[in-house]
Amino acid sequence: MPTVRIDNQTGASLATQHLLDLGHTTVHHVAGTPDWPEAQERVVGWSSALRAAGAPVPARRPGQWSAESGYERGLALARDPSVTAVFCGWWCGPAPPAFAGMGR
Repeated sequence: MPTVRIDNQTGASLATQHLLDLGHTTVHHVAGTPDWPEAQERVVGWSSALRAAGAPVPARRPGQWSAESGYERGLALARDPSVTAVFCGWWCGPAPPAFAGMGR
């Protein structure tokens, strides 16, 4: 059966590099569950891009593939004034409102 697969590692690397190119000194990552292969691939792409740029690699924030989890992770990051860039997947769409709710 034909299938289509996303290159999660390259996509994460490109997204992270884009945020670095915008002037952010590092990029935080709200990741999927550690046992999910796609989440692992994104972590590799994100952390590789940071290392290649000589940027700090913050601790990743694993979530549970839910909007609630994305909001909670986003809120935790929004409370840290040093956080200026976050890379995350579709399920953490509520993370930006968490930042907005903190006035950021």
